[in-house]
Amino acid sequence: MTAISNQPKTNFTLSARLILALALFLPLVSLFQHAYRYTLPTDGWYFGVTEESTFENPTVSAITNLIGAPSGLEPGDYLLAIGELSMASLNSSGQGSFVYTPPPPENWQVGSSVLYTVERQLERLEVDVPILNWTPAAFLRWNLLDPNHLLAIVTALALFGLALFVFFKRPLDWAARALLVFGALEMTFAFSGMLPDFPSTTFDPLANTFVSFLSYWFWGILYTPTLFVFSLVFPRPKRILQRHPLLLLLPYTAFWVLVFIFGVRAEVGWMLSMAFFLLSALSLIHSAFTFRDTVSRAQLRWVFGGFLFAVLSFLPVYLAVFGLITIDGLFADLVSLLPALAFPLFTASLMIAVLRYRLWDIDVIIRKTLLYGLVTGLLALVYFGLVTLLQSLFSSVTNQQSTIAIVLSTLAIAALFNPLRRRVQDFIDRRFYRKKYDAEKTLAAFAKTAREATDLEALSAEMLRVVQETMQPERVSLWLKPTTDQSQVQPTQDRR
Repeated sequence: MTAISNQPKTNFTLSARLILALALFLPLVSLFQHAYRYTLPTDGWYFGVTEESTFENPTVSAITNLIGAPSGLEPGDYLLAIGELSMASLNSSGQGSFVYTPPPPENWQVGSSVLYTVERQLERLEVDVPILNWTPAAFLRWNLLDPNHLLAIVTALALFGLALFVFFKRPLDWAARALLVFGALEMTFAFSGMLPDFPSTTFDPLANTFVSFLSYWFWGILYTPTLFVFSLVFPRPKRILQRHPLLLLLPYTAFWVLVFIFGVRAEVGWMLSMAFFLLSALSLIHSAFTFRDTVSRAQLRWVFGGFLFAVLSFLPVYLAVFGLITIDGLFADLVSLLPALAFPLFTASLMIAVLRYRLWDIDVIIRKTLLYGLVTGLLALVYFGLVTLLQSLFSSVTNQQSTIAIVLSTLAIAALFNPLRRRVQDFIDRRFYRKKYDAEKTLAAFAKTAREATDLEALSAEMLRVVQETMQPERVSLWLKPTTDQSQVQPTQDRR
């Protein structure tokens, strides 16, 4: 079987199209479910899991009133029941159910209020909590004012953008494919986390299913298996995978095998994700010992460093979940901070490995990004400037707004695109890719000379000079094919 790396770099096969479709589908579905969740009734609070939580007895407390409307809840209240539904019965009813959706409490609708039972300073209280709609202010407060959420969204966007560029450059490269799916899953989690899920989604079957899969179950189904696959094929596939690439599908069957054996339990997802984290670390260590070239080892050092920090950041969380350690005091603050930094640092290390060591011909990606980013920005400035200027001109003449200004501005942008693109390309090449720019100019001049030259000896000398100047080899030789008449054979020219 031919190794993947020997196939054409830019050929989109059926498998590449399916992976791209999956990578675009997941974030779009997550955006849809987020828009749907925004329409659901909510109490407007963010509830956090307390330090004493376990699989058998998870407990939550009120953290922040995101909407800001008057409420009977106060930060720090331990939630015991919502209406007639106690937290204990909610947890026990969900055992063994893939996605359990309890019936909503009475009056769970916008404009009503629901009686919450809470524990406040060791005292059991019943408080009225108004049920409201989500607001743009609550959305912004959750995503922009909380640095953890903002950092997660920005990092996911950066990784997904990089993964898309790399994938379109090398759609048959398994590392590019795994990176794309990994980036898409990060976007999926980032979009899904743009609003708190409890309790507003708990009583809606569709929203509860979306949240369960996109925020929790995909960790074991896709996320950590994809991370493991990436470690197997970065910076290039291990030998056995070059011969048998279908083996890369095996990690994605592990979740379903464990569910078939042990049933649907939260412990299965936690144990499986931790196992894949450790296997990924071992795979990267193996690659560090088996890949001998300097560039691959440098790439692996950056990726493994960021990945190791991520694993160590999540390790206390896993140990606490399984009851092996207790998290309290300053250690609790540290444990909550490290996972928030883990993924951004891992993404940064991955981007350094790609950008600094020119993985997947990244120079082409950077060049095109600079080109079309600058062109788009300049065209936008010209467009809005023309619209504003022409609207002012028409308003002063006719005393009313005119659509002619928009039409003329659009035509001007269409006429400016190609000349502006060429000028910006020349500027970028002169400023950042001087050698490439000089080589292109030299070759263009030689092409003009070749069209006009009639002296073969002069043309040969000029060709040797151009090759020496553009490629800068240690030695250049020119061999001319002999004619049928041996007396007409041209000598070979050599330039050192």
